[in-house]
Amino acid sequence: MAYNKFKKLEILRRELGIKDIMRKWLPQEIKSYTTISSLLKESLDEASYESLTTEKAKSESIISPIIKELRRKNPAKFSFFSGFEFNVDASKNLKGYCDYVLSADTERGEITSPVFALVEAKDGEIDKGYAQCGAEMYAAQIFNEREGNPKKNIYGCVTNATSIQIIFRLLLQNRIGFWAFCNGF
Repeated sequence: MAYNKFKKLEILRRELGIKDIMRKWLPQEIKSYTTISSLLKESLDEASYESLTTEKAKSESIISPIIKELRRKNPAKFSFFSGFEFNVDASKNLKGYCDYVLSADTERGEITSPVFALVEAKDGEIDKGYAQCGAEMYAAQIFNEREGNPKKNIYGCVTNATSIQIIFRLLLQNRIGFWAFCNGF
């Protein structure tokens, strides 16, 4: 089983012992960007003329430019990897390709610890990506611990390029929580 075989939250409970919680959650500090760069605006404007009917098209035309904008607004804070294989523990079916993996190590050409966030692009309903993203986040926890660089929180995002659902992992309680970040931007 690869990450994309995790289709329901029940599989996370049964296979990995992860429980889910639904609640409103907001980080203490949020940088508010009221304006976007002309580069991102141009990229998103161009995307409006493209056929955005597949996950790949949405990922390349909308999600990737947004992640790049975040990196520009937060220089030397993280690197991101698109479509990389992230094989962590085959015995737990934590293997396969992730749409985006974000690492706090900015000097690497490959995924290195600490991984702090994962982004999963979906073509349709974003709730179909919750379990997959949760499995990727669990893999990131194992990866970071194995590399001697554990993180208290690991974040995930499931999006269909028009709605976003943020997921955070409470490592101490072996739970994942969901927070509706933005719907219909």
